[in-house]
Amino acid sequence: MAHKKTLVQLALLAGVTTATGYTVAPWVHAWNQEKTGSGVAIVEAVTPGRGHSTAPGTGPLAAVAVAVSASAPELTRVVAETRGEAFVTLSWLPPPPPVVIAPPAPPPKPAPPMAPPLPFTFVGLLEKGAAHPLAFVAKGEALLVVAAGDTIDNNTYRVDVLNAEKIVLTYLPMGIQQTLNISRTTQ
Repeated sequence: MAHKKTLVQLALLAGVTTATGYTVAPWVHAWNQEKTGSGVAIVEAVTPGRGHSTAPGTGPLAAVAVAVSASAPELTRVVAETRGEAFVTLSWLPPPPPVVIAPPAPPPKPAPPMAPPLPFTFVGLLEKGAAHPLAFVAKGEALLVVAAGDTIDNNTYRVDVLNAEKIVLTYLPMGIQQTLNISRTTQ
């Protein structure tokens, strides 16, 4: 039992000694460079009560030697400017690439202009007894008698074709032709 306790103590002491060596090595390196101008610093760990080890790597606790070469690159940490903010978040990641905003797509072509729906309904047709056929069309409550070439509804529509099958009207503000079909039904 005492032997296991001693081994655990030795292992713990070796771990603490190694950690101390790694922790102190950069400070010793900096101090050594300031004092001697040399690029190499050696740090040895000595076991208390056993004396100084004469050769590295001898005894139950080997001396820990860390040599830092002057040719090794210095590890530096660049801290971003905080501009007086106490709790600035620092990131060690490289900055993200700049965001490229694509130009907006051109707007779709507008739909071709369309005339409003015809406000007229076919009522009847007078073909006999007139030199030209006449049509009776209703707009709301009003009854209109029209012939080919007439302009109606405050010069908004012109009657282009008037026959037994259809009435072709042109919506004058846009120049668009519309057809009013005549359905022949016998009663």
